Amino acid sequence: MNVKKAICLFLCSTLLPQLAWAESKANAVTFILNGGYIFFSPKRDLHNTTTLGAALAYNFTEQWAIQLAADLLNADSGDPSKHHVHGFVYLLDGLYHFHPIRIFEPYVMAGMNVTSLKPISSEPVNQGGMNIGAGTLFLKSNHIALSVEARDIYTFSGGKNDILLNGGINFMWE
Repeated sequence: MNVKKAICLFLCSTLLPQLAWAESKANAVTFILNGGYIFFSPKRDLHNTTTLGAALAYNFTEQWAIQLAADLLNADSGDPSKHHVHGFVYLLDGLYHFHPIRIFEPYVMAGMNVTSLKPISSEPVNQGGMNIGAGTLFLKSNHIALSVEARDIYTFSGGKNDILLNGGINFMWE
């Protein structure tokens, strides 16, 4: 078997929908690789930019889960003296999964966050806050899902609202 056929067989077996019923299960662990886009609050004076991230989730029950995530940020500043700003958004969220609708499983999330940006001379480097959002899993198999989510990230320091949109591939283990 040549390499192209092996890669095609692997992709078809993991990424195409399977006949098995998939959903969030109790005691399951999920690792997520994601990418997205962040819309910064005008108060930040930063240009909106793409993000790369990863997350780890644990399902206590079929409905309730907890998720720890980090998204890497690299943005250009509107201020010419600060050409480039980099940092992370760290998120700790509780998730509530609704019952699956065929291959879609919608969920809502809320939790705490820390936005860490530097160099920002007039503000603290680490800024805490709260976030709320919604998303859905597109269940591809018992162990693979695609996810799409949107979060409103509120920062207590200066009352900034950033919007984070993410899409990812989820690897689930029971």
